[in-house]
Order: sequence, then C-alpha cells, then structure tokens
Amino acid sequence: MKKLEIIIESVELSKVIKAIEKVGVRGYSLIKDISGMGKHGKSVSTSLVDVNEYNMLVIVDDEVKINQVIEKVKPIIKIYSGIMFLSDAEIISC
Repeated sequence: MKKLEIIIESVELSKVIKAIEKVGVRGYSLIKDISGMGKHGKSVSTSLVDVNEYNMLVIVDDEVKINQVIEKVKPIIKIYSGIMFLSDAEIISC
C-alpha cells in the first residue's frame, strides 16, 4: 500500500477531488485550512474567502491507483501552488 499526501490551494481542491474519484480510489481524508512554511515562505490564511488557503488530502491505496492519481494531479500542481508526498503505508486495524 502507498500513502499519498497532497497539499493544494483551496481554489483547486474540487479539481483534485474529481481526479481522485475518477481514478476510483477507495477513500481519502481531507484536512482543511492548513498552514506552514515552505520554499515560498510562510503560508497563513488571513482571508474571508478561500484564496491562499491550503488543504491536505491523504489517500492510502494500492500503488497502481496512487500512481494514476499522481499523474492526474501533476498538471494541476504545475499551474497552482501545491506539493505531493508519497510513502509506504501499512494499514493497522483493531
């Protein structure tokens, strides 16, 4: 299993979610309004609208589907600010 974390501007969130759903992933988690610091400096939302706000999508699925998501999301991230992190994942259920 692979875990893909996608950080994307809120204005492009719906495009990313459509790409994920088109691939047929089993599910994802959405963390809204995140902030932090990266190569462009600090990211802090001070707006009443979702411009310059960031969200994180976390997806855990098989490697084939994750790679399909990466290919669909790459063009969106090239235009808008965003980043993806890929790692191995092991699902632990109690």
